[in-house]
Amino acid sequence: MLDSLPGEAGIARLIEMANERGGKDNITALLVWVLSVPGPQISRDLKRDLQALKSSAMFMGLTLQEALQMLRVCVEREVRSGEALPRITTGDDTAYIVLDGTIVTARGDSVGPGAIIHPQALVGGEEPDGLAHSPFPARVLAVRRNDFLRLCNEHRALGIKLLTSLSQILCRHTAGLSE
Repeated sequence: MLDSLPGEAGIARLIEMANERGGKDNITALLVWVLSVPGPQISRDLKRDLQALKSSAMFMGLTLQEALQMLRVCVEREVRSGEALPRITTGDDTAYIVLDGTIVTARGDSVGPGAIIHPQALVGGEEPDGLAHSPFPARVLAVRRNDFLRLCNEHRALGIKLLTSLSQILCRHTAGLSE
């Protein structure tokens, strides 16, 4: 109703309706405008990001609901040109899923959207010497091992799918094949 009668006219109509319904005394109407709601930053290009995630071996076979649960333990990061992707962030081993741009792995392979960097981090495996880095600005999702394992434990069916995907990624990674 306030969409058709904004401001003072809408308030007057609310009071009028209350009176019509028998509320003759102590009627109060309060109109509040919400200018913005703080919350997580929404990706600039959600459609492109979803496409990158669909192409990621980590997300293959997941329902939309399961993918959203996985995204809850991820943190989007902007990567500056030349910046290295650390294996440990906030005291925990970290893997990355590329959303946008190109990342050069520790082995020297260039990978793009959908690729997973440092997959061993999610299960505590060893990485080759060196760090992955971004030759140009890029965006990635950071996934910390403890968050990933907690998700797998709390949502067993999803955990089985994620750990199955991760084992396949690690097999290819160990064989030297890129994503």
